[in-house]
Amino acid sequence: MTASIPVGLIGTGFAASVYAEALRGVVGLRLVSVAGREAAKASALATTAGADGYTDDTASLMKSKEIDAVILAVPPHAQPHLAMEAFRNGKHVLCEKPLAVALSDAMAVHDAWKRSGRIGMVNFCYRLIPQIAEFKRRIAAGECGELQSLHVEWVLSSRLNRKLTYHWKNQNELGGGALRNYGTHVIDYLFHDEPDVEVCGAVKHVHVKTRPDSNGVEWPATADETVTVLFRMRGSVSATMHLSLVTTPASGHRIIARGSTGTLEVCNPDPRSPAGPFRLRFLTGAESEHEPVGLVTTCEATTAGMFGRVLTGFYESMQNGRTCGLSVEDALRAARLVDTIERAAE
Repeated sequence: MTASIPVGLIGTGFAASVYAEALRGVVGLRLVSVAGREAAKASALATTAGADGYTDDTASLMKSKEIDAVILAVPPHAQPHLAMEAFRNGKHVLCEKPLAVALSDAMAVHDAWKRSGRIGMVNFCYRLIPQIAEFKRRIAAGECGELQSLHVEWVLSSRLNRKLTYHWKNQNELGGGALRNYGTHVIDYLFHDEPDVEVCGAVKHVHVKTRPDSNGVEWPATADETVTVLFRMRGSVSATMHLSLVTTPASGHRIIARGSTGTLEVCNPDPRSPAGPFRLRFLTGAESEHEPVGLVTTCEATTAGMFGRVLTGFYESMQNGRTCGLSVEDALRAARLVDTIERAAE
């Protein structure tokens, strides 16, 4: 029987709680310790997750000889130095997306990963949703004929309430905003296997200019709440991405590929459930449709289910001794495109 791999989890927020839940369903990974700035929160999550212990000293977790791998569940501005420290200490590392706020920091994490010889992965969980993976496979197989355009719209109303408390996700300089938190996923699942992608134009807007803190004091909000980007790929194929966190009614997440013989669409119309369920359909010129044959539909349509697929890939990569997709290399490529979009939208 293969021994389980001991891991440490850094972070105590929402993403960390989802990782903790997902870890319980991944055979081969054992949560040894939870680290966070506040010992009480780290202790509470460790107890809930069934971890062996907790700490408010991330450095001690990084240096622990009892831990082989580290999972980072922290905001983008805090992630680079933690990822680099983990790689320097010889740990395998699973990062959150986006990899960093600044492109230079993403490049530094990439360099640390390359020097370490360890597994370095990023939680691009949407690429592993079965319907999105099948959508990409069918495009590559030519089911739509000659590809003409791609369009993604992800329309939510989650930030429309002006009374929502001030948070790092409201601050562009801390890694907040629709582009980094949602667009990075879209950029990954659309373009990770496309060698030549050009940003042709972009616009971003902050609609709610201030947010109150816990004391009711208003603070400036700088993170984008709507983003529209035009890309060109394969020389002549246009791709558009429209993201909104402040639109009502929210219409959810839709991906459309149009080609010379038909249109392929993936859609999750439930804005309250990021994981789906997604529906995949094909439309011919006669407007008939059919569900794809042989598509795996048994995967859990929850955020913990999505994270679980990533954690399974992380475990398999450590077992195989090489990163099997969702790599830091992919995250750096996404960071370069985000940086280009940011400059185009200025």
